[in-house]
Amino acid sequence: MKKLKKRLLAVALAALAAATMAMPSFAENVTTSSKRHIALIGRSMYLNLEGSGYAYRNRDVTVYSHSTDDDQNWKIYSLKNGLKVYTAKASTDGTRYALNINRSNGNCNIYDDIATNNKDSVVTTPGTSSSFSVILADGSGQELTVDSNSREATWGGVTPSSWKLAN
Repeated sequence: MKKLKKRLLAVALAALAAATMAMPSFAENVTTSSKRHIALIGRSMYLNLEGSGYAYRNRDVTVYSHSTDDDQNWKIYSLKNGLKVYTAKASTDGTRYALNINRSNGNCNIYDDIATNNKDSVVTTPGTSSSFSVILADGSGQELTVDSNSREATWGGVTPSSWKLAN
């Protein structure tokens, strides 16, 4: 009886170890339902809508020094069409705009939050609120980056960029 108990225990432990190794380990995605600044770590710059005025389709995304304007306020949350980074800047017609890739040049802009555009705007944000990446979820692995000599936000740049939530 003792041998049988030992064997059952060994089999149970082996099964538990196999199940643990088979489970993928995913980093938590950073989200925030309140509007927050998204700071570029190491440069004292913040994710920013270029120009001024209302939010509109294809408005360019850059980084810029701190501002209290909604051009630098963002929300990261998941709706039925995936995790997205939304601008808090209002549009004239109530359209919601999310970070988006321009597939012709890799530029980062904002675009309407529509299901047919999910490939270009659904992201993952692995990490913690003090250090995370913004990565397109289309399987390409393209990260939101800013070159050290630029203010332009692009997808798939050479140097990965780390971001943090800030006030």
